[in-house]
Amino acid sequence: IKASVAAADSGTSGTSNLPVCLLVLGMAGSGKTTFVQRLTGHLHRQSCPPYVINLDPAVHEVPFPANIDIRGDIY
Repeated sequence: IKASVAAADSGTSGTSNLPVCLLVLGMAGSGKTTFVQRLTGHLHRQSCPPYVINLDPAVHEVPFPANIDIRGDIY
């Protein structure tokens, strides 16, 4: 655990410019869409727009902009 914390701390000191990849998984109704909507809104306000990929083919609309959407032009 200490090695993980040290690695995470080194990234916040400005020594690492690696992108962050966040996968949001969970049961239906657990708040995934709300979380991603709020996170993308926050990042846009910080002038750091995220690259978002929607991999849920069952959702009818997403309340945030997605760069790639698995639904294509279905809806």
